[in-house]
Amino acid sequence: STALWPAFLRWLAAQPDPESVTDPLDTYTASVISAAVADLTGGARHDIFWVTDSSRLVSMQRVALVSGLCYHDAETQLSIHPAFGAWVAFRAVVVLDAPAARFGDSPPPLVRCLLTDADKASARDAMAAALRASDEANLCTQLHGAKGMERE
Repeated sequence: STALWPAFLRWLAAQPDPESVTDPLDTYTASVISAAVADLTGGARHDIFWVTDSSRLVSMQRVALVSGLCYHDAETQLSIHPAFGAWVAFRAVVVLDAPAARFGDSPPPLVRCLLTDADKASARDAMAAALRASDEANLCTQLHGAKGMERE
């Protein structure tokens, strides 16, 4: 949400040499998430799966769906939050070594479909246009940067 930006900009301004920070938004979110996990896990063993770690891929769209935070439209591959729409990003998944009962009896309910038929048609058309405008042979590089998603 827009609440991210003022805190991020304060953090960046407080860095000794802001221009030398590699991937500043990723660095900031990693530090905030790590601090929150340290404060909130109560000493429970845990692991953090970062979206930036290509050696441990996690489907953040699946995370958004099963956490009950977003609706996932399989046809357009959009994750849609009830308040923020498609303007959401998941940076990490925290896995705790703790009994599930500690967090409630059942998983959260899934978010119902938030798209009208017209919305779906428009999103489908936009996705098709984006794919037509891309270079299929280099699609991963175009979507994910110079290295793409290929394995080493």
